[in-house]
Amino acid sequence: MECTIHGCKNGGACSEIAGPGFSCACGTGGWGGAKCDVDVSECLDLRLCFGKSKCQESSSNASIAKGDYVCSECDAGYGGKNCSTDENECAGNVCKNGAACTSSDLTKGNKSMPIGAVS
Repeated sequence: MECTIHGCKNGGACSEIAGPGFSCACGTGGWGGAKCDVDVSECLDLRLCFGKSKCQESSSNASIAKGDYVCSECDAGYGGKNCSTDENECAGNVCKNGAACTSSDLTKGNKSMPIGAVS
């Protein structure tokens, strides 16, 4: 009955407990507190952003929605939400004069092209 009356916010799972009372399991969506209505720092989980990228969340950047985070300044050659997506540095015809571009994990973030074919 307590879960029906009070409930949990932001997708938290409510469980009835003796007393009368209830308990909320907030999960990993960036919310905490007794009713999952407190914005917690997602950036406390140091595994969110890969490499040397920087984590920002709503308490440090008002343009980020509560319960969300953004990884910025990804390492060269990586992108995506967590800076963990291997990107193709040669996409978009970066070499001029018809030269072929090559990229490898050994030179991550670097592209190789013949002299005179620089981007």
